[in-house]
Amino acid sequence: NSGRDVKSTFGEVRIPVFSAENRQALAHLLEFTAAARKEVYSNTSDPLVPKFSARWLPFDDQFAVRGTYGESFSAPSLFNLFGPGGVGYTGSLNLQRFGGGPNISGQANAKSGSNPNLLPGNAKSYTFGFVYSPKAIKGFSVTADYFDIKQTDLISSIGTTTILQSVELLGTASPYASYVRRGTAAGVNSNFTNGSPITAAGQIGNLPIDQIYVTDTLTNIAAVNLSGVDLKVAYTWNSDSLGRFDASASGAWYNTYEFQDLPDSDPYDTVGQTSGNGTTPTWMTYTSVAWSRGKWGATFGWQLIPSTYIDGGDEPAADIPLADDNYVEAFNSFDISARYSFGSEYKWLKGLTLRVGAQNVLNEGLPMEKYYNTSTNGDTATFGSVGRLIYVEGKYRF
Repeated sequence: NSGRDVKSTFGEVRIPVFSAENRQALAHLLEFTAAARKEVYSNTSDPLVPKFSARWLPFDDQFAVRGTYGESFSAPSLFNLFGPGGVGYTGSLNLQRFGGGPNISGQANAKSGSNPNLLPGNAKSYTFGFVYSPKAIKGFSVTADYFDIKQTDLISSIGTTTILQSVELLGTASPYASYVRRGTAAGVNSNFTNGSPITAAGQIGNLPIDQIYVTDTLTNIAAVNLSGVDLKVAYTWNSDSLGRFDASASGAWYNTYEFQDLPDSDPYDTVGQTSGNGTTPTWMTYTSVAWSRGKWGATFGWQLIPSTYIDGGDEPAADIPLADDNYVEAFNSFDISARYSFGSEYKWLKGLTLRVGAQNVLNEGLPMEKYYNTSTNGDTATFGSVGRLIYVEGKYRF
């Protein structure tokens, strides 16, 4: 059994520079906030993560500019640190030999699984944007924020073939040289740590492959850079005879989604593509309208995710020309609901609100990637996997 102890300390300070009491020209309001969090883990490193934000209203409360900078971390799970590991053999290898000659084939000894030396994944994020709520258009507002998020030291595994091929061709110049050891016999597990280290290129190919030991446990290796713009437009309209209408349209536009899975590979951008990194549409939107009048209310929502190209494979950032079988179709999902709130005329039901609704009411199917896999390659993380969901909800306030 494994466990962990966590101790946490948090502090925050807010600095109002200008406000209604001491406003200045071009400074109706100006305030800064600084915060920091320190967490001490018993079984991993203890990062200090700060956050800074600023809010500025240059004229009045109709227009606000805001920005933030923050850092964060994600500690490795106990399963990733101390979960089960495996010792066995690689799959069948077909490695290019240093200096030429027949390829290296067979199976090497392999170790995989958890790693007690994992570090937390780290992230740095920047945002900058504005909120505009003009008094001339009552109930209207528009919000836009640019974001830039950089994640490093994400937990992943490398792959035994990748490790062995790099070490065979580069020797100690390979970033994976420390993951490979040479033994004098096959199946001696102590050789994963006590075997002879690699000292030059070609040392995998000059031994029987079953005397090579490769460690491919989880490690801090991957990185992601994500940037784009969040946008929301909202409008509220009240009518004595028709009721209240709340309409909004929100969306995200992605400028970059660069993914680097190995330290010796170049980052590649998957915006507008479906790839091994999932689906990253160029943009996506959700539009909704809510109506309420007295005890009644209803909502309508529409999610739109446009079509994406299939990753080009050999050149990950290159789009394949559009054809019938190399793109993922657009996704349209509609949500509806209706509610009723019971009033004082209902003695036992006063305070009860009942809602009936359906998500993805037209049961839009999961868009499939049809270029490489025609039957099972759907991105449930982006599109969901449930299909139509009908629900009944009750809330009671007393």
